[in-house]
Amino acid sequence: MNRRIVTISAVALAAALAGCASEPQRPSAEMARAQTLIQEADKGSTQQYAAAELQQAHDKLNQAELASKDGRNAEAERLAMQAALDAEYATAKARNGEAQKSAAELDQSLESLRQESARSPTQ
Repeated sequence: MNRRIVTISAVALAAALAGCASEPQRPSAEMARAQTLIQEADKGSTQQYAAAELQQAHDKLNQAELASKDGRNAEAERLAMQAALDAEYATAKARNGEAQKSAAELDQSLESLRQESARSPTQ
């Protein structure tokens, strides 16, 4: 009788451990985050300043979705995280490009003002 209880307990424990070691759940939170970041990047000027990085984000998200459908959840999670990082990088690069453009326009305006003030007689 004791041997039977020990055997049943061992089988139950093995089944429980096997359940814990199984593939992680579908990475829905990571996929949603990546999707949101990519959508935000698509709305801005990212295409102008960081088109390649934004395309990488789209590609990795597509790969993550395929991996998730195939049951490769760990790979899907990794790809979704990479897609989110690529989207964040593309957005940051676009903001940097916009800031540099604004700075160049400001420099040009200041130079025009300097030239104009140099031509004007002092009163």
